[in-house]
Amino acid sequence: MLVQRSRYSCLFPIAIALLLAAGCGVVEPAINFATFEGAPPQAITEGRRIAPDPELFLRQTLLRCQALQAYEVDFYKQERLGLLVKQLRAEEHMRVKFRAEPFSVRMVMLNEDHDFAETLYVEGQNDNKLRCRWRRALLGGEPPVNDYPAQFAVQFGKTINPITDFGVARMMERALDALDQATIAKTPAEITYVGVTRLEKGETAVHHIRMQYPDNAALPNLRVDLLFHADSLLPAASYVRPGGEVLQGRYIYAKFDVDVDFDDEDFRFSDDP
Repeated sequence: MLVQRSRYSCLFPIAIALLLAAGCGVVEPAINFATFEGAPPQAITEGRRIAPDPELFLRQTLLRCQALQAYEVDFYKQERLGLLVKQLRAEEHMRVKFRAEPFSVRMVMLNEDHDFAETLYVEGQNDNKLRCRWRRALLGGEPPVNDYPAQFAVQFGKTINPITDFGVARMMERALDALDQATIAKTPAEITYVGVTRLEKGETAVHHIRMQYPDNAALPNLRVDLLFHADSLLPAASYVRPGGEVLQGRYIYAKFDVDVDFDDEDFRFSDDP
């Protein structure tokens, strides 16, 4: 049974977490896009098809992603964050259940040091708020469950994108929206099919496409590296950089499972009424 709390008391754990996180930057990971020697022949053949027109492949991938009704995936996220000074934070690892209609996301945090044990968002429910179960209580007892506006974590510098932007379809939409905006502004990206490489999580074959924007492009990230699973052609990773080699965000989708049959029970906490 949850204890009723005031509208302000639920902000106290967030404030503590923000204070503890201040100044906790980490070393940028070594990211290797080396060619996958001995890659599966099918991946090499598919790469030859993608190479002449990688933009067409990106737009076809968006359609594939928009057609996905549900999936479960291992999601890794690492971002440069901070309200005052932005620093690269530690990698977060979570197992995510996703459903397109109604838009639903349930994340189980696999990092033992993460503030939350799990989070849940279902469009049209709970006043469209994000439901969060803390990993541990400040003074012992049962970890509390609090509700926060979907944009709350963004406003407090805990993440770049809100929960409402999660998913491979939204990721592809953002990438192609930026591509179209830059083209209209006459600062188009150079889109290159780099080749077949290995996904850093799972060592599986992935196709690598790079979008490089000119320095005068009015975009937050001028270099975007996108990886796609060679077997399913679904997104595998996104690495975004504002310029040069400085990493702004690193997002990996591993162990994709699209053969799922979720119902409403999959998107509620076990002790919810």
